[in-house]
Amino acid sequence: MLLGLFLLLMPTKSAHNKESAATDDELRLERILENSVGVGNAAVLISDNGVVVVCDGAENSQVKLSIIKAAEVFTGFQSDKIEILKTAD
Repeated sequence: MLLGLFLLLMPTKSAHNKESAATDDELRLERILENSVGVGNAAVLISDNGVVVVCDGAENSQVKLSIIKAAEVFTGFQSDKIEILKTAD
């Protein structure tokens, strides 16, 4: 939990454009999620319309709920704008 909060508050490089800022945010959220119990490997896409997370632990409803809550806090998007998908086998 403390690691997640530290990563959220950790300063990042200042971005020169919106695209590089989104990439930094995606990488930060991926790190937070991958350090959470049950998530496993994760890939994150943040767009103007919402968030997509693809991860190993998406089949577990508790893990999925935790991912949604973390993405809500990190991005400000509500749960209806966050999609969690299972990594292909």
